[in-house]
Amino acid sequence: MNKREQFIEEISQVIPLEKYKHVIELCSKEADLTHGKRNIVFDALVFAFKHHQGQTRKSGEPYINHPIAVAEIIAGILELKDPELIAATILHDIVEDVSFLTTFNIEKEFGKNVAAFVDGCTKLKMMSLDQNLNKDMTYQKLILMASDHPEILLIKFADRIHNLQTIGSLKEYKRQRIAQETIEVYGPLAEKLGLFSLKRILFDLSIRQRFPSKSKKLLSILRSEETSGKISEVKEMLERALKVSSKSPLACENSIGSPIFNFNIQVSSRLKNLYAFYSFDKGTLDIANAENLVDFTVIMDTKDILHCYTAMGMINRVCSLVPKTIRDYIANPKISGYRSLHFRILHKERRYLIKIRTTEMERVARKGLLLHWNEPENTMEYRKAITDILKNIGEYQGNPANRKNMIRQLTEDDKIFVVTPKGDIQYLPTGSIVLDFAYKVHSWLGDRCDYAKVNNKIVNRGHILKDGDIIEIITSSEPIDIGADMEGRCKTPKARSAVNRQLQKKRDSFARDIGKSIMTQAMEPHGFIEELLNSSVMPHFLTYKGYENIDRLFTNVGQSIDMPREVLWEIKGKKEEPKRFMLTISEIERDVHKFSRCCNPLPGLDSCLALLNKDGVSFHKEYCEKYKNNREYALNKMQIMDVSWDMDYLWKIPLAFRLKITTSKIKLIDIIKIIASMPISVTLHLIQESTLGNGVDIFVSLQSFNEARQFFSCFENRNYQVEIQDYGRYEFMMDRD
Repeated sequence: MNKREQFIEEISQVIPLEKYKHVIELCSKEADLTHGKRNIVFDALVFAFKHHQGQTRKSGEPYINHPIAVAEIIAGILELKDPELIAATILHDIVEDVSFLTTFNIEKEFGKNVAAFVDGCTKLKMMSLDQNLNKDMTYQKLILMASDHPEILLIKFADRIHNLQTIGSLKEYKRQRIAQETIEVYGPLAEKLGLFSLKRILFDLSIRQRFPSKSKKLLSILRSEETSGKISEVKEMLERALKVSSKSPLACENSIGSPIFNFNIQVSSRLKNLYAFYSFDKGTLDIANAENLVDFTVIMDTKDILHCYTAMGMINRVCSLVPKTIRDYIANPKISGYRSLHFRILHKERRYLIKIRTTEMERVARKGLLLHWNEPENTMEYRKAITDILKNIGEYQGNPANRKNMIRQLTEDDKIFVVTPKGDIQYLPTGSIVLDFAYKVHSWLGDRCDYAKVNNKIVNRGHILKDGDIIEIITSSEPIDIGADMEGRCKTPKARSAVNRQLQKKRDSFARDIGKSIMTQAMEPHGFIEELLNSSVMPHFLTYKGYENIDRLFTNVGQSIDMPREVLWEIKGKKEEPKRFMLTISEIERDVHKFSRCCNPLPGLDSCLALLNKDGVSFHKEYCEKYKNNREYALNKMQIMDVSWDMDYLWKIPLAFRLKITTSKIKLIDIIKIIASMPISVTLHLIQESTLGNGVDIFVSLQSFNEARQFFSCFENRNYQVEIQDYGRYEFMMDRD
């Protein structure tokens, strides 16, 4: 008995090898010459068995069971036998669970690819961060690394499947959290990658865990549907329509009709997965969330795609097609290579989805991204598209909840179709807007999208598109400023990420100017402004902090990431107490400057403070206490500044404000009189009583802080409460209506 056989005999005493026949088979293969005459799968198993020794799962079973079971899912269910992928799968938890091991150790033992796969599967653990932020950074790392190495997602999907299969030993709240995370993150990612077998397993296991009683009821309904005879009735109707048609010119001239096609046709039914009954918007599992209980697929053993269209016409002879439900993925394939003809029929007041495809189309539909390993020459375009989608999600810098929402929206892709002026079809998620379409066609088009013509009618960038719309984008010669609210209205990851990048660029620009002003004010008392900025110490300090240039330092100071007193201490050894600096503001920008609702500060009025953070500048009144509850404030990690409004500056573009005026027993006529008596002339767009009758709504444009001071002080002096509900450039405000 050689060493390999001895080890397998040893490990068989600990784990049930009969469950892992595909992994053991790979371990038993002769050495792979591409890996230095070694069997990398076997070596990974030996390495994992040694380092997981003594570790157990919550169930009490040896921990080594888990990574081998995950590898078996990839080698068995997915039929992928790539040695590096299987080796990385066996090692996927080892850096996370063995404190003295790092990815450097894995790279030294197994090479760069295996190390990269393992690194992508390793969670971030940053104790100083909020739990939700830490989780989001883990998602970000996973998705960004997967954009270069999609193998990482395969490992994570298989890992999650086995965790769900063995979840019983965990506490209830953990089981629910894992199930919900699977529904929101891993299921949608598997669907986007075309890994439909894994998607069904992930959703089925997680939904059963998340909604145990409702799942049982739905499965019972599905079983009843399967035995009711309704499915066989529709199936037989489709078979008759396709195999016999005496009215067809292709049919033989006999009274009972004859077969039209001289090749095999298979009509199959598939009961809906539990996932079909889950509503992402409502977070509910209900039979009403699905259109029907079963779909039908027609697979034609032919290479002539025209037969698929002929078959649809033949089916239409015996039952009605539902208008506007045809999706021609044969003429317009999905980027994954998926091709099929989809349409819905109406039979006895029930709608059924019918898919017609050839045997080759069926093969591609079943494989999805798995074709990347077996037929890389046929999947280059798909691989690039997946890379772009994952990078757009991974590089997103906005609210963590938005990243998860972007992943969830991957399940809504290709729900509606729109048409370019040249007749090309683009598929988009339901609820997509003009900007989604523009960015899908090309980033250049999205950046310069001014407005659009939809069915020859001029609409704005936020216009919601409908099935069959014909769209022409009207562009500007230069990139156009896009408001932050547009990000939430976009449905595609590419559009949302592009809007967010533009928003972050704008915020960074403001923060850089503010940070430079702060550092100048901080250094001025010590008399070394120019000396410090141009000294030989500065490049070393920037390298130490990991900043590419001094502008990055200014930006971080302007976002309260770095505090000026800490910078002075590290460079010059000057220790100072936290202090306020002066922020002089000439103009305000809606995406950068926020007027807090807690104390309702107003532009142009005195006693105003500015708080700096990554999202921009937040204004508060001097007496406001709410911001002091912030954790960063308690740690002296929040830069607070006194505000000085530039009263002599005329804004380049007037700003429109939506205001709500309140006080006890408020009357519209009183507000009108106050505005009429003002010493300035303002542009009043609207004044009316609030719909709830608890105030007066005003829509007004102002041109400077001096004008704002005179306008707002007229209300403040009379003890009226003024709340800024929204503001911005007038045309943008109208876009948001």
